[in-house]
Amino acid sequence: MCSHICDEIKYREDLLFEKAFPILKRVHRVSKDAKIQFHKRIHGLECDVVITWRSRGIYPIRSIIVELKEIDLLKMVEQLERRREFALWVYGVINLPVHEVVESILHPKYSLCDIIYKKGIGLISVFHEEPILIVRSRVISNVIAKYLENVFG
Repeated sequence: MCSHICDEIKYREDLLFEKAFPILKRVHRVSKDAKIQFHKRIHGLECDVVITWRSRGIYPIRSIIVELKEIDLLKMVEQLERRREFALWVYGVINLPVHEVVESILHPKYSLCDIIYKKGIGLISVFHEEPILIVRSRVISNVIAKYLENVFG
């Protein structure tokens, strides 16, 4: 996998994707022929990584947007919130320990818990070598209409 990803490295945080991709692949059954694009622009917004693949089922074209951050959880969630309507699933991958991510999510000062839940945002910690899925992204109804409009409209 590194040969494909290493060719695409533009920023240091791009290296975080390689650690998180096995989780995304397993959780969402990403096909081997999936298209992985780094720094793709969608409606004027740059997405760190966009993964698309064909599938049989209710969503013939599946997509995941991934934002990668070393430490800025607040900025990452803000970016995912703005990009949410452009993919079935969205994930933030961050290089912080799980306890720090959870403490920030639960802190009332930031209101991240509500945003993450309402927007169906997923989070993965890649601190050290073992990636951990903290919250799984989920498809939400208002995203489906936009998704279908973007794919078939």
